[in-house]
Amino acid sequence: MFKLFKSIVVVLTISFSALSISQQNIAVVDIDGAVANSNYAKEAQKKLESSESFQKKRGRYNDLGKELQALKKDAQTNGLTWSDEQKRNHNNVAKGKLSEINTIGKQLESEISQINKKMAQELNPKIDEALNSIIKDKKLDLLLKARTVHYFSPQLDITKELLDRLNKA
Repeated sequence: MFKLFKSIVVVLTISFSALSISQQNIAVVDIDGAVANSNYAKEAQKKLESSESFQKKRGRYNDLGKELQALKKDAQTNGLTWSDEQKRNHNNVAKGKLSEINTIGKQLESEISQINKKMAQELNPKIDEALNSIIKDKKLDLLLKARTVHYFSPQLDITKELLDRLNKA
């Protein structure tokens, strides 16, 4: 008799828990996606990519990539006929170009990182304000980041609403 009573209590507890969870207002948001698609981010990216310095570095980076490919192809085609000195010279040229491409790549990454950092500093307060407004408007009980959720129904996604509010801010 006690086991039956205990089982009924467990079932009722689970049922009431499920009922209370189902009545919660839950939403999911992809903050990074909203920021990346915001007008502010697009303008910042356009500004960076149109700067003369960035264009020169990116152009040189691309040229070096092509030169390295040509050196590789040349070594594959003619390398067997080269003397040791020719091989050393070829390798030294390739190492120099590889070093330069790595340096330029780091410079480009640094510029992008600086833009992202500035963007975060300027947008974080606007993101917080927009999310707090959405939470209040929708009377949310729980807001989850999309990357931490295994599955969610598209109706729970408020990313578009966040993007709209960021673009208005």
